[in-house]
Amino acid sequence: MGAEKFFDIKCRLNNLKPSACVIVATIRALKMHGGVAKTELSKENLEALEKGFENLKVHIENIRKFGVESVVAVNKFLTDTDAEISLLKKLCSDFGAKAVLSEGYEKGGDGTKELAETVCEIANSGNSDFKPLYELEQPLAEKIKILAKEIYRADHVEFDSSALKKLKSFEEAGYGNLPVCMAKTQNSISHDKVAFGAPKGYVFPVRDVQLYSGAGFVVAFAGEIVPMPGLPKLPAAMNIDVDDLNIDNLTQELLTKFQQMYGQVNQAIFELTSEQVVDWTTEATNALVTQDEAMKDYISTVANVTEKQEILNAAYSEMKEKGELSVATVQKLIEQEPSLVSALTVENGHIRINIDSLQDLSNGYFNTAIETKKQQITQTQSVIDETKKRIEAINQEMIALGKLIKKRIEAGEHRLQLSGLLTACRRSKSGEKSDQKVRLQCRR
Repeated sequence: MGAEKFFDIKCRLNNLKPSACVIVATIRALKMHGGVAKTELSKENLEALEKGFENLKVHIENIRKFGVESVVAVNKFLTDTDAEISLLKKLCSDFGAKAVLSEGYEKGGDGTKELAETVCEIANSGNSDFKPLYELEQPLAEKIKILAKEIYRADHVEFDSSALKKLKSFEEAGYGNLPVCMAKTQNSISHDKVAFGAPKGYVFPVRDVQLYSGAGFVVAFAGEIVPMPGLPKLPAAMNIDVDDLNIDNLTQELLTKFQQMYGQVNQAIFELTSEQVVDWTTEATNALVTQDEAMKDYISTVANVTEKQEILNAAYSEMKEKGELSVATVQKLIEQEPSLVSALTVENGHIRINIDSLQDLSNGYFNTAIETKKQQITQTQSVIDETKKRIEAINQEMIALGKLIKKRIEAGEHRLQLSGLLTACRRSKSGEKSDQKVRLQCRR
């Protein structure tokens, strides 16, 4: 779908004629289009892969409509099985397309050599005969319909009345010959972000259009799409937890960075039980929750104390100025502090109270309640600060490990056996070190 914008807008305006196209695909994404949940994508599923291939077929067909020959670059993941890779290559071959494994993420340039050679072969073959999908002279609404039906496989296009009026006004103003840029979800061929696979025969809704005369195109908004990018509903931090092997994912993530950085570490086998990791991670989490509750309690306490102090100060001023308390003031005092009933005296219909007791009580509220809450917050903060130090210790050890790996690899050593990895994770509160070892095997 990004290729359509490149072909119909950029290539047209810059007189470019592509000789080859690379369609990037992953086995994980195709299995998702085949109905597999995200949490199950790491498991082999040939049936879902074949079903999800219908989505890739649409993309291959779309490129062919522009007269450009393509190659499918399969970005390899560690969880991709040989059976899945073989099946995807066969499915592409049966459909008249070539699929090439791309392992650049793991192996650098060597991992994309075959892909590069295939692209050069296609580009030099002269088989591509590029042509845009529509003519600029066609009405704007017609261009939108062509894209919706030919690229997105819709059966019918439904325009909001306001969108049609705006398209007419654009054409009357002399902008009818501009290309169209479609704004829709990237998660589906259609406008519906949850319509996986290869949906077809549906109604494609165009709710709005916008003229970008400076950029040189008209944007059509389909379905629920916001032009400004936003943050995800759940931040990535929500996925940092303890996995089934009882190994902190933060630790695993750091190790994975070295696998990616040097392209040498194929597998890491951990032989440790990380009870200490779980202990201080849980401790830190509980401290954060406690601190949050303490902060809320602190704010609530300040509000309550402030209200009590205002009533006590009002009673203090009333006693000092008038020598007695009104019934309304007495009611407020008792509501806030029932114990003051014993401090009240009634004489000849006049209600009085010792003003020194009011002042002492007011100061006591502040010193006791407020300071206690502050101490709670300070205590939880110390736990959080200690956790930050432990995480920093992990970072430093991983950096040192990375330098050691690189040094050994450059020295030509094919096999490493390291112990002491992530020592910080194995320290208990008392400072004792676990005798567990971590072995890391590296191959050139």
